[in-house]
Amino acid sequence: MRWIELDRSKIKVYGKPLKTMMKGMTAQEEHTHFLHSLLTNNVKNLKDGSFNYNLWLRQNGQPLGDFFVYRIEDHFLLDTEKDAKEVIARFEELKLSLRVYFEDLSAGLMHFFVFGEGSSEFIKDAFGVVPEEFKFIKKDGVLIASNPLRIGEEGYDIITGESSLPLPADRQVSSEEFEDLRIRRGIPRIGKELREGFSPVEAGMVEHAIDMNK
Repeated sequence: MRWIELDRSKIKVYGKPLKTMMKGMTAQEEHTHFLHSLLTNNVKNLKDGSFNYNLWLRQNGQPLGDFFVYRIEDHFLLDTEKDAKEVIARFEELKLSLRVYFEDLSAGLMHFFVFGEGSSEFIKDAFGVVPEEFKFIKKDGVLIASNPLRIGEEGYDIITGESSLPLPADRQVSSEEFEDLRIRRGIPRIGKELREGFSPVEAGMVEHAIDMNK
């Protein structure tokens, strides 16, 4: 088992129910409608306790950013490498008249990623339960998610407001080591392989990031 502390933004997205719906649409909250329309994956069908991976694209299909989107009861938590304040400012422009609200939670949360052989045993020992892939649990204010996409193998995101986790110091990897591992595994990254002039489809992102039936 190895682990790293990630420097990523966390944004809460919430809203209120739509008063009127277009013919043929089912009732959904305005913040769900906003994210589902803006991002590439199916946000509308996310259930509480589940998450998926999304791209944010320009009209020409070029990537602006990417997000892991967690459905937590009546709101969403966005996990992104982009600066939260920049994302929120742009979202405020795009929401138009929708009653959608955004809150930067980055300062109050730490993000650890545990991965590789023995990681599920660590999660079981630390939290008493291991979530299924693309599912998460919340226990004592800690969010634990099974995320096989981040590095292309078994791994678990741990998002918490405190640092008192029993993570062994000798198993920590540096950001440089983690980046080398990402490259060797062929995991595309915004601003690197996913940048102006490169198509997400060509980068093999369709299976996990794009819902072709939206």
